[in-house]
Amino acid sequence: MRPSGLDKSKGNKTLFDSSQDSDVVERKDRSIIKMILILMINSDLLMYFWVEAVNTAVYIKDRTKSAVRQRSPYKVQHERKVNMWYMKKFGSIAYGLNKV
Repeated sequence: MRPSGLDKSKGNKTLFDSSQDSDVVERKDRSIIKMILILMINSDLLMYFWVEAVNTAVYIKDRTKSAVRQRSPYKVQHERKVNMWYMKKFGSIAYGLNKV
């Protein structure tokens, strides 16, 4: 029996079959890093805001269609269409409202 308890002959992955999984994760990381760079360059913001660029890039990535499933991860999880009408350009001026 394999250390993870799964039988490889049945097509199940084990803990030690991570090279392919590692490649997928690295590709996803690269695509998010490219999105972050594009957001930062187009917004002309200081590097101080790179964390917000990371959050925005992951938020957008989760709501866009994947090439494999033709559905966004958001739609798969919530079973409803993604609504992006509220999205503004990254780096645009925003004002907080004080509602009492």
